Amino acid sequence: MDAKVKMALEKAWARGSRKGHMTGLRDFIRWAEGEGIPDEQLFPAPSRILEAYIAQWTGRKGSASTGNKVYGIRAFHIANHLRWEATIQVKYLLEAVKKEVPRGDMQKPRRPVTRNRLEILAEGLDAADPKDAAVRAMAFVAFYAQARLGELLPTTMKPEAFDPKFHPVGIDVGEDASDRGTKLLHLPWTKVKKEKGEDVVIAAQRGHTNPVTALQDHIFLNDIGDDDPLASYLDKDGVRRILTVRAMMARCNELWAEKGLVWLTGHCFRIGGTTFYLLAGVSTDVVKALGRWSSDAFLRYWRSLEHLGILHIEMIAPPRFNSLAEQ
Repeated sequence: MDAKVKMALEKAWARGSRKGHMTGLRDFIRWAEGEGIPDEQLFPAPSRILEAYIAQWTGRKGSASTGNKVYGIRAFHIANHLRWEATIQVKYLLEAVKKEVPRGDMQKPRRPVTRNRLEILAEGLDAADPKDAAVRAMAFVAFYAQARLGELLPTTMKPEAFDPKFHPVGIDVGEDASDRGTKLLHLPWTKVKKEKGEDVVIAAQRGHTNPVTALQDHIFLNDIGDDDPLASYLDKDGVRRILTVRAMMARCNELWAEKGLVWLTGHCFRIGGTTFYLLAGVSTDVVKALGRWSSDAFLRYWRSLEHLGILHIEMIAPPRFNSLAEQ
C-alpha cells in the first residue's frame, strides 16, 4: 500500500520537475556530508540545517537556483511522508539569497524566435522529408499558438514512454473553425491547468510560415492517425519515431547557425509568438488570452520594448483640450 501511495504522490509533479528535485536533493546530501552531518540527522531535515544550507549559497555563483533546490528537498519529504520542519526563517533566507545573486549569475532574458527565423526554417526544412515536415509543423504551431514546446513534444524518444495524457495525438487537432483553416488544438496537459488541459488557436497566416498548411502537410506525409503522437514522424523504414524537444531544437538551431544566428532554447518560440502579435498591434488582452498568460508572467516576458514604444506611444498628438490637460 505504501509503495502505491508513493508512486501516486510522485505523479503530482511533472517528469521534468521530478528530475530537478533529484538534483536539489543530491546537492543537499553532498553539502551535509561535507559538513560532517550524520545521515540520521538529515531526514526529516531540521530547520536549522536547512537554514545553514541556504545561507551558504549567499552571494555564490549558482545561487540563483537555491529556491529550486529547496523545493526538491521539500518534495522528497512529501513523497516519503516525512515531516517538513522549515520555519519562517527559511522563507526569509531564500529571499536574502535571491537579493544577493551575483550579477553574472542572473538569467539573461531569452531571445525570442522572430518571423525572420521562421522564414529561415521554411526555406531550409525539406517539406518532403518526414522528420523535417514534423519539425516545421511543430515550430510554426508553437510560435503562432504561443505554446510551450514541452506541451507539444515529449522529452523522450521511447515510443513506450509516450503518454497521450500529457501530449497531443492526432484526434486532438480540431476541425476547421474558419474558411482559411484556422483550428483549435487541444493540449491534454499544460503547465498551469495540469491534467485539465487547454485549447490553443492555430491561426492561418500569410506566407510560407502558415502553421495550418505546415500542420496539414505533416499529418498527411507522416500518416498521423487519431491515436498517433502529433509530434512524430515515419523514418525511412516506415517506423514511427517520436520527435522530441531536443531533436526539434537541434534541427532548428542547425539551420539558424548556418545563417550566423545564435542558438535559442525551446521557450523562445512562445515568447517569440507573443512579441510578434504585440508588434503587429494585436490587443494586449487578446494576446494574453490566446497565450494563456497570467498578468505578471505576461509582463515579464515582453520583448522588443523599443519597437513596441515606437509602435504605440511615439509621436502621440497633444490633447485637444490643453486647458483640461494642464489642470
